[in-house]
Amino acid sequence: WVLCFQRCAQSSTLVVLNRLDESVKMSSPESITLSPRGQYGIEIGGPYGLSFGAARVQLEGAKGGNFSAYLPGGLQRYAVLVINAHGGASLHDTNDFQVELSRVAKMCRSLGERETADGSPALACMARKAFTGMPSEVVAKAFAQLWGSSSYWELCNVAPPAHALSVRALRSGKQVEILRNMPLVASVRGFVSHETCAGILESHARPSELTAASLVHDAREMLTSSITVNWDEFNVLTDTSVAAFDLASELLGELVPYEGQEPLSLLHYRKGHEYKPHTDGGAAGRGKRVATTLIYCQVADEGGGTVFTQSGDAQTPALRFQPTSGSLLFFAYAPSPGLQEHAACPVLAGNKSTLTQWHRLGVSPDMPWDSFEDWGRFRNPHSKARWKGPRYGDESGAVSGATSTSEL
Repeated sequence: WVLCFQRCAQSSTLVVLNRLDESVKMSSPESITLSPRGQYGIEIGGPYGLSFGAARVQLEGAKGGNFSAYLPGGLQRYAVLVINAHGGASLHDTNDFQVELSRVAKMCRSLGERETADGSPALACMARKAFTGMPSEVVAKAFAQLWGSSSYWELCNVAPPAHALSVRALRSGKQVEILRNMPLVASVRGFVSHETCAGILESHARPSELTAASLVHDAREMLTSSITVNWDEFNVLTDTSVAAFDLASELLGELVPYEGQEPLSLLHYRKGHEYKPHTDGGAAGRGKRVATTLIYCQVADEGGGTVFTQSGDAQTPALRFQPTSGSLLFFAYAPSPGLQEHAACPVLAGNKSTLTQWHRLGVSPDMPWDSFEDWGRFRNPHSKARWKGPRYGDESGAVSGATSTSEL
């Protein structure tokens, strides 16, 4: 079943499924005669780790003629080559495989087939249905590598979205839904309009212009771009940033500075893209991250929710937030940063774009965020810019107990 070529300590796997009742000659990436109805796993290692490099797959004598194509480029754990019974062949990359595993897992659940009492999808059923039939050992290994666990897959794809524990009005007039009290997780539906998001992306970072060079690790798979805010200007970007910082100030009960913060980060997810479980921060001290806001400018047609994977007790369950276009998700780290481990679930259909802002207390134009990290200094072309509009807390009615830490 498994054939290993070159260096296989860290290798990518080409799964070959011959649906024909006749043999097929494969001349590349290695010379093999594929037996009728044969199934193969060809592990290809090399100097680039989890990548097929520039390898091609070449079939000769398959029904319907020869087949030739480059194996999927970039970071890849798997490629699946299906030689169809009616002729021709199709080639699928790692993201296709991950989405297919989710599709058949849902199908097996709907058929009432379970592997264990906890409701995990039945492996045998999934193996029969993935690409119309695959070896169960391949499905088991790939599911573990691509989804991590059945509980994580369930949280992303089966668990109902979190319901609001309570709703309160913000000073802006918008309604904030509290999804978890401690550590705080809250959402605002319709935080920004479609026109607002379109204006920001058109002016600062069009997803279509981002490149796959941003895909650096299979745990963090998306296209990215940093957006520095020019606080000397009054425009849709500064208006949105002010609104997000003001919301953070209101929910934290402390004044969050505008200037000196990290750049806004555009994260664009295509089919199969995801950000596996991680935390954003939690270190104590001035200038460290204390909270995150995500603004969802584009939401996936299927999948792509944001999940909090850790459960402390009945009051802090794991939860899934399924965004709508224009919604905002806010979460603070204190008092238990580990409970705010979260993930961007794989996009199963469509695309997703988020604007991410990490909030820090105690930063200023003279002591910007990178002064408090050992990540090196980051160039900000607008470092001398200052917001000249109204600021949260300048007028009466600031949140009770809100204090400024910018002078600490």
